[in-house]
Amino acid sequence: MKDLSIAAQRLWPLGAVTVDPRLRLPARWMVQGGPRTFFRGVGVLARLGGNFPLYEIHAYNRHLSEFTEPGWEACYRRIARIMNDEPEVRGLYGGTWFFDPELERVSPRLTYLRRLPIKNGAMFARIPSTPDTYTNALQKSATRRQLYAAGQYEPRQYIMVWPRRSFLRWARTGSE
Repeated sequence: MKDLSIAAQRLWPLGAVTVDPRLRLPARWMVQGGPRTFFRGVGVLARLGGNFPLYEIHAYNRHLSEFTEPGWEACYRRIARIMNDEPEVRGLYGGTWFFDPELERVSPRLTYLRRLPIKNGAMFARIPSTPDTYTNALQKSATRRQLYAAGQYEPRQYIMVWPRRSFLRWARTGSE
């Protein structure tokens, strides 16, 4: 389906991720995460100035070679160049298992996926996991599978919301 969406130019292949442009930030993430997430979400919406339009990012298996720290940084810079030309876009968001802070313990080599955005103004909140959360988190790592089987790791889904202002500020500075 992603290939068809790319061919139809509904998804933009930008390296480590594809971008689904001009989407509405789903409000359900604010209420599914409990009171703390709700109040954080209200703050994020205030920082965004609304929940539309935003770019939604999706990891794309065809570009796993770019699933590296430099690959993600390059991808974010591509997104920033496009966003600069679209002043109505309020930021970007994405939901996935690899934004889980628990990865610092179970997969420390993946902490860059969360570190760069969080140091530069992105907000993260836990959202309900799906069957894909488990499948995706466990399929490529024997360590995570072993920890899960031993009851020492539970894959969790997190949403990242990175407001335009802080995202573009990071892109202009050129540093983490």
